[in-house]
Amino acid sequence: MLTCVRFVPRSNETYFVSIWNNQTGCHSNVGFYADNNYHQINLQSPGCTTFTGTPVHELMHSLGAFHEFTRTDRDSFISINRSALLPQYQTDDFFDSNFGITPPQYVSTYSTRYNFNSVMHYSRYAGAASSVTPVMSPKKLWFTDFGNNYGLTSTDVQLVRAMYCPLG
Repeated sequence: MLTCVRFVPRSNETYFVSIWNNQTGCHSNVGFYADNNYHQINLQSPGCTTFTGTPVHELMHSLGAFHEFTRTDRDSFISINRSALLPQYQTDDFFDSNFGITPPQYVSTYSTRYNFNSVMHYSRYAGAASSVTPVMSPKKLWFTDFGNNYGLTSTDVQLVRAMYCPLG
């Protein structure tokens, strides 16, 4: 057991997470938004269920985790090349909601280090117009792509523990 958080089949809980398979991609609100007493996560199959990392990423959103590259300290670790994005992703609304820094009053790092490999980090090429020019580049030494498809890293575990697990 890595954390104290458990996702279990629903029995009679008033509030719960509901996993859907609508043809709208992979998505979840950040934090628990209970419309009709449930928080909806969408995992379009097969695309969102091919790798373990995608469902884990969306479940982390439901727990309140934001994307790693939207942390308040991200500019110390990565640079974002807005012009490398596909044209439809360069609009202010899309860019700000997907790549903007989350205001500090809405998020905490819980003293975790920036993690290029976090399940909450997108690839360097997420939304890129070209497979040659990355959208995100490291400012620190880092040779591989960002994010992962396998699930929680030790830093992701540390974040969940800090958010939910009592000391002791």
